[in-house]
Amino acid sequence: MMNSLKIILLLTLIWLQISSGGGKSGFNFLSIGVDAKVVSLADAGVALPPELGTIYYNPAGLGTFKRSSVLITYRNWMVDGKFLYTSVLIPTKFLNFALSLTSLSVSDIEIRERPGEAEGKFTSRDFGISLSASPNLGTKLKVGMTAKYILEKIFVDETNLVSFDLGVLYSFKLSQFNFQAGASLKDFGSKGKFRTESINPPTTLSIGASISYSIAPGSIDILLNIEAKRKFYDSLNLLSVGIGFKFLSNFNLNFGYIFAHNPGNLRFGGGIELSKFSVHYDI
Repeated sequence: MMNSLKIILLLTLIWLQISSGGGKSGFNFLSIGVDAKVVSLADAGVALPPELGTIYYNPAGLGTFKRSSVLITYRNWMVDGKFLYTSVLIPTKFLNFALSLTSLSVSDIEIRERPGEAEGKFTSRDFGISLSASPNLGTKLKVGMTAKYILEKIFVDETNLVSFDLGVLYSFKLSQFNFQAGASLKDFGSKGKFRTESINPPTTLSIGASISYSIAPGSIDILLNIEAKRKFYDSLNLLSVGIGFKFLSNFNLNFGYIFAHNPGNLRFGGGIELSKFSVHYDI
């Protein structure tokens, strides 16, 4: 109980420090969803049952893994953007690690200083490398942390920063129901700087819960999750709700909806899971 209170106090102190700052955030490629299953569940991964993709949203889930895993995600982003994320999980006796690489490139951006023909083209590049760690102790409460180095280059200008994620995850079972409650503070740390302009990371506080239940064990499983997010520097609040179905222990069908001030965002996706491999797709 004391450990839980200390973690909550730490997250609160960091939140107070961040909320006193102003301005908008940059480095927004850090907010792109990396796991198609999570994205189809309204991009709410802070309290989902731990899988390799969910450690991007909450590093605390890393402490539950017993074997090595690899995740590769590729997405076409916007018009000419190419997004790639890969993560490798390495379990050890007392501490689990994950090394992750993230990149986003947008090509053929036209250079214009006046109306008329473009004077040339260039490519915008974002790159991040991160190391996550979480103790694999046999407790219901899990904690985890991620450290990141981020580099962004636009034309001839570039900037970099160091940021961190902190996460907690609490799991328990009641009868045939599995419950997860989690919280994470993502991308807090130093600021980047383009020439004379400072750029904040997309610092986000997420709090959520999920419940899973087997309607017909081995045939139909159902998952419900809800998550609230606060994007500090953008002064944006989001509420995500998702529902997922698993059929015959191998096939997934997921739906999600993100509530925001602007028109909401409906998500949908599905996938197949085999003994050592899984493939998911979202729309």
